[in-house]
Amino acid sequence: MAVKLDMSKAYDRVEWVYLENVMRKMGFSKKWIGLIMVCIKTVTYSILVNGEPQGLIQPTRGIRQGDPLSPFLFSLCTEGLHGLIQHSLRVEELKGLSICQNDPQLTHLLFADDSLLFCRATIEECRKIMEILEIYEVGSGQKVNKNKTAIFFSKSTLEGTKAEIKEAMGLQEIVHYDKYLGLSSLVGRNKKESFNFIKEKGPMLGGVFYMGEMYYVEDVGGGWEMGELCTFGRAHGCHRNTQPRTYTSKSGYRFLKSKEDTSEVSIQLMEDRELWRGIWSLQVLNKVKNFTWRACRNSLPTKGNLVRQTIIENPLCDWCSCANELALHALWSCGELDVVWEDLTLWSCRNTLSFVTFKELLSWLIKHQHHLELFAVTAWSIWIQRNQVRLNKPSCSSHSITSLAKECLWEFQAVNLHPPSIRTVHSSVQK
Repeated sequence: MAVKLDMSKAYDRVEWVYLENVMRKMGFSKKWIGLIMVCIKTVTYSILVNGEPQGLIQPTRGIRQGDPLSPFLFSLCTEGLHGLIQHSLRVEELKGLSICQNDPQLTHLLFADDSLLFCRATIEECRKIMEILEIYEVGSGQKVNKNKTAIFFSKSTLEGTKAEIKEAMGLQEIVHYDKYLGLSSLVGRNKKESFNFIKEKGPMLGGVFYMGEMYYVEDVGGGWEMGELCTFGRAHGCHRNTQPRTYTSKSGYRFLKSKEDTSEVSIQLMEDRELWRGIWSLQVLNKVKNFTWRACRNSLPTKGNLVRQTIIENPLCDWCSCANELALHALWSCGELDVVWEDLTLWSCRNTLSFVTFKELLSWLIKHQHHLELFAVTAWSIWIQRNQVRLNKPSCSSHSITSLAKECLWEFQAVNLHPPSIRTVHSSVQK
């Protein structure tokens, strides 16, 4: 889910003490901080009465609207929110948005006084978001405008979960395609229609470049226009660089990957590589390999996955009705499969070890070289039989799955595993 934040009177509510402490924490020199605070604190306001300025108002907080320096100062203020979110991500209290496995997690995008936060659609993470916002409000003086703040849910979020989250956060849901910073809040399959207007305005802009943490927009006339994009740069992980160069999605992605803790990621990648290599080197039918890979990727159309995609409503296993039908349960741990995995000389690990996912189970089998081909063919046969029963088609009994799987494996290996060639045997005899 995503939360589109809107801060009420964002510039006017900035606490000077908070801004000064943020700059000090970020390592700015005392002289620089002093100069900035002088620029902020020497501001005075007058009120026009009958067209004439009257009075002299000296504010105690806030930064001026329209001042070229103000967007950058406000970006420094958002460092507090950025730090709170990053801390929650490190201690695994929040989980951001990832396009695929091992990709950098996107938890927030900050655009001056507008922000987008990303998290899982759970009550626990939503409460953590609200807790972070409360801490940020107390420290910085900011206030979330709940009338303009809205939530967007993915299609797989259940209606009950949506209602519970909206009630807990006191926010409304985005139900239509609003504009956000000039772009559609939601983009469907027809991306040309969503972004065609950018193409029409394309000739007006020459490109977007950054130097350090500053972004510039170059127009065709050759002039430079400084945009309020420094926070955008931080959200995309742009690093300090003395030489200006073009920003691309690829350069931002590579920078984020380079900032990750490579030790844990490399270990996980190595384990995954061994798993995929073990699957694709199995001496079984290609469709069995493909099935095993899909089961590890949690992409089989199990009832649990169909519920997550809002296709059906009941995730319980049709055979035992005791647990949600996920890959591990449907192929391994369901009580109705005891007759399939009853041979303790082969599958004693079923009674002595517990696994969380099918991927974890297969990783253990590959690591210990534990009857891999027979396991894969047996799991595939269970899946075929389960689907035939569900579709009311003729199927074998659970008691015969093991024998049929062994027969299928034997036939395949008898045809595909050839004895040594005559040339190889003859050369070995000569030696």
